[in-house]
Amino acid sequence: MSLNSAAPASKKRTYWTAQVDANPEVWALYRQQGVVRPLFNQLLVGPATSGNGNGDGSQLLGQVQPGDVVMVTRGPRQVLGIGQATGHFAQDTGQPSHYCPVEWLVTTPVELTGTPFNTGSMVWNRTSQWAAIREAYAQQSPPPPGLAQLEPSGFAGAAEPEATGTPLMPEPGISPNYWAIGAGEGGTFWKAWQAEGHMSIGWEALGDLRQYPGDEELRQALKQHYGGDTTHNNNMLACWQFCHEIRPGDYVVVKIGRRKILGIGQVTGEYAFDIARTVHNNIRPVNWLLEGWMEDKAGPGVPTKTLTSITSYHTFLKPILAELAEAKQLKKIGQPQPLPPVEKPVVPPHPHPLPYTLAEAEQDLFLTTPQIQHMRAALKRKKNLIVQGPPGVGKTYVARRLAWLQMGVQDNRRVQLVQFHQSYSYEDFIRGWRPTASAGFELADGVFVDFVQRAHADPKQEYFFLIDEINRGNLSKIFGELLLLLEADKRSSTYALPLTYRKPQEAPFFIPPNLYVIGTMNTADRSLALVDYALRRRFTFVDLVPMLGDKLRQQLIESKIPEEMAADILTRVAALNLTIKEDKNLGAGFLIGHSYFCTPLGDETPVDWWDAIVTHDLAPLLREYWFDSETKASNAIAALHGPA
Repeated sequence: MSLNSAAPASKKRTYWTAQVDANPEVWALYRQQGVVRPLFNQLLVGPATSGNGNGDGSQLLGQVQPGDVVMVTRGPRQVLGIGQATGHFAQDTGQPSHYCPVEWLVTTPVELTGTPFNTGSMVWNRTSQWAAIREAYAQQSPPPPGLAQLEPSGFAGAAEPEATGTPLMPEPGISPNYWAIGAGEGGTFWKAWQAEGHMSIGWEALGDLRQYPGDEELRQALKQHYGGDTTHNNNMLACWQFCHEIRPGDYVVVKIGRRKILGIGQVTGEYAFDIARTVHNNIRPVNWLLEGWMEDKAGPGVPTKTLTSITSYHTFLKPILAELAEAKQLKKIGQPQPLPPVEKPVVPPHPHPLPYTLAEAEQDLFLTTPQIQHMRAALKRKKNLIVQGPPGVGKTYVARRLAWLQMGVQDNRRVQLVQFHQSYSYEDFIRGWRPTASAGFELADGVFVDFVQRAHADPKQEYFFLIDEINRGNLSKIFGELLLLLEADKRSSTYALPLTYRKPQEAPFFIPPNLYVIGTMNTADRSLALVDYALRRRFTFVDLVPMLGDKLRQQLIESKIPEEMAADILTRVAALNLTIKEDKNLGAGFLIGHSYFCTPLGDETPVDWWDAIVTHDLAPLLREYWFDSETKASNAIAALHGPA
């Protein structure tokens, strides 16, 4: 079948800013929820200026279209991240009630020059600064991989996707995303996908994609296995999105080139790695709903890369949805049914885990061998460890490598990292009621219970649960009855307890002996809650301190910092730390850590590299330390900025 309907003229996208000055932690919630709630901290009422016209807040919210670009800003010049609106503003029971779904594509901060953003009552506004923001991110080395997706239609030189009209289909709950995927050259794998009820991608040499904790590690693995001078941006994005961002309930369009469509299906399960397959062993189960040849000859098409998020490509999707309506499949797609319950899988072993030895830990960490061995022994004895210290001593970095060292391999499938915050709850961590697509509620396990079940299913292997900033949360509220079950001598069914929210015929809950908990604490954050004594006695605490000695000096020299400059930097930081330590309002918990100086030079000169660290990393911290004495802060910053 051929689709020849002409595409309507595309509308130029709008660029929006959402301020989070009053509470920067809102940005973390935006990323976690995949939304923007621009009135999170204050109501926007009455007339307000927007661009060259006037309008109140509700009018501005109503003007947002799918495909628009949303930038989260803090202060007059900082951008925290960028995303693309995937729907219109709607209302729910949250506070505030107005929200817009957003796919966050860039989550690293950048500073602009001057004061391009107005910091006032307008927490949501249009901006004309997109060119400057894009250029600032493009200067980063490497540029954020998501930046390319913010170009029109996801690649340079293409027409912008249509972003007008109503959403493609109204749905209760969370709307699905839409993806375009290539089935190999000429659609080679399409028939196999239909027969086996899945879709797949290659890059077999990478192994299980879940082993890579972040996109940069994935990029490095692609360079290692596939070489070349390319940045591997598209390949990295395809692998990361296929593994982590596609969700059950999303829809996939199988295509050849930019316009030919082979079929469409609904994703029905999570990512899996099939070690028995020789090619395309990264798979996702799919219920294929429609097959046949379609070609949109008039529309702009989609990028030719392997995998593309096409939720905002309305012109491309409309004829496909029309065909589905003719095939009487629209109801099935418009109102996806709840997926059948899936049994908790036994975790298969990683096919090629890289070894991790004490010698490698000594090389990676700014710790002596006795210090490393002390931490290992403490974790083994207590099963619960908290690594605490001032900013920049590498607490989270140490925690992950301690887990690797205990396992003997770099198997991130057996390591789970979460970060506590003030809104984190028992329902997030253990179990709670969650809304469903059918306007009801169901009991859903939290991240810790999920991880415990994985450890239960694999008792011969050790599992490590890492909690970053553990004292940012209300610990008694989050842990609940787990306070007892955390103890090393209570790790058996003898001490099992019923969870607060129980499922029918569910056995009492306990933590297995092969699961370890490692938390991190920042001793310099004045806003953090004190650790509950009941929880404190169940953990061993170890302190990390700044290591400004020969190892750091040698690393600076190896990073192309001149030897004299490296020595001068360490002298200045040591003098600053002495001042901080002797300050009666600060002390040893506020010292400056060594990891601030471990960032590579990139394309910067050594002097520019040092100035950037002082200006962007240390100066804001010192002003916060001496918030009541601008003179002390200015003197400390000037001492660091002096000639190197």
